[in-house]
Amino acid sequence: MNKTAIVIKTESYYPDFPYLADKLYPEFKNDPNFKTSVVKNHIYDAIRNLLYQLGLDKENFNKENWNPFKNFVKEGSTVLLKPNWVRDYNPINKKSIDSLVTHSSIIKVIIDYVLKAINYKGKIIIGDAPLQNCNFDNLLEKTRIKDLIEEYKKNYKDVEFVIEDWRITFMESKSMQKTRMVNSEKYRIIDLKTQSFLEEISEYSKKFRVTCYDPNLMIEHHDKQKHEYLITNRVFEADLIINLPKVKTHIKAGLTGALKNLIGINGHKEFLPHHIKGSYLEGGDNYMNPSFFKEDMKILMRKFGIKFKKIASL
Repeated sequence: MNKTAIVIKTESYYPDFPYLADKLYPEFKNDPNFKTSVVKNHIYDAIRNLLYQLGLDKENFNKENWNPFKNFVKEGSTVLLKPNWVRDYNPINKKSIDSLVTHSSIIKVIIDYVLKAINYKGKIIIGDAPLQNCNFDNLLEKTRIKDLIEEYKKNYKDVEFVIEDWRITFMESKSMQKTRMVNSEKYRIIDLKTQSFLEEISEYSKKFRVTCYDPNLMIEHHDKQKHEYLITNRVFEADLIINLPKVKTHIKAGLTGALKNLIGINGHKEFLPHHIKGSYLEGGDNYMNPSFFKEDMKILMRKFGIKFKKIASL
C-alpha cells in the first residue's frame, strides 16, 4: 500500500459557488462544458497540484492528455465520492458549517477529473451518513452541492449523478429518533471477526457504546470473534472510491482524517463502537472520573423522550 503524504500550502478561505477554475487548464481544452471565471480559485490549483504531487499520470502533467485517474477507471465506470458531511448547522458559528463538511469546491475539482477519466460516461455517487440530528436537505442547500450537481446534470447527459443519505436511524425532531424502513438489499453486513482491531478488547464488548444510539443493538453485532458492520452496497458497486475527509478536531478521536471519514459508509451507527461505557477509573474510556450523572446515557436519553426503533428486515 502506498502511504505517500503530500502537503499543499494555499490560502485559508474557500471560493464562492459555482467554484469555477480561473484558467483553462490544458487537460480540459477538449471539454466544451468546462467553464472558467475571472475570480481566483486557489482551491482548484491546490487540488490539481495535489494530484500531480501524488504521481498520478505525472509524465503527462500540463498536457492535453493529462488524466490523473486513468489507471483506476475506464469509460462507463462507477465512481464513489465520500465527503465528510457532519451536520447542517454549527452551534458555535451559526453563519458557517465550513468546519463541519468537506467543502463543495474541493468536490468539484475531483468530479471534473473523474469525468475526464470515465470519458464523460458512467456514474458518480456522492454519499455519507451524517449525525442523526442532521437535516440532510438543509445540508445539501448550505453546501450548494445540490446546485453544483444540477449544473453537471445539464451538461453531461451520459453521466448519472447520485447524492445519497446513507443513514437508517435519524432524528426527526429533538425528542424523537426514527428509523427509516429501507430495502435491506441496499446494505451488506460485513463481519471482520478476528481481523478487527476491536478483537483485542472484545472482553469489553457488552460495554461498547455510541452516544445517542441504542446500546442493545450494538451488543448484537460485537462480541468475541464477531465484529459486524452494516455497509452500503454503493461501496461494492463502485469501481473507484475517492475518500474526501474533513481534517478537524474530534471529541473522541482527537483528529479526524481518511479512516475516521469511512464510518460514514455504515447505515447504522449502532454497528460502530465509539467508546467503552464508564469512566477510565472504572475500566471504561468515556470520561476520566466516576460520575453518577454520566453513569448511563441511555437513562438520560429515555428521560428526554428519545425513542429507538429497529428495522425488522435487517
